[in-house]
Amino acid sequence: MSQELSSESLWAEHGLTGLVLFALFGLIMLFLKIIVKKDSIHQEFIQLLLSEERGERKEARSEMAANTSKLSMAIDELTHELRYRKVGPRGTVRSDKRKIKEEAQS
Repeated sequence: MSQELSSESLWAEHGLTGLVLFALFGLIMLFLKIIVKKDSIHQEFIQLLLSEERGERKEARSEMAANTSKLSMAIDELTHELRYRKVGPRGTVRSDKRKIKEEAQS
């Protein structure tokens, strides 16, 4: 285009229609630029949320493993005590120490 944007012949030829189309094209480009910027901000926010959630899940799994280990040890101790308990002469419960020692040696 050899004619400049401010020349009278260009405005006389295209007039208001050209101005409206140019403004519409400019608004569409501005709208797309804003949408892309917001989308990148939202993507960053989503990545931040996902990384935080991964950390929380990792902590929850480690806590769950520790609790499972404690419960397993408690169940083992209770099983051991129930296996070797005896009822005394007055109805009291006492452990058979001899069987416990034999089990520990074997």
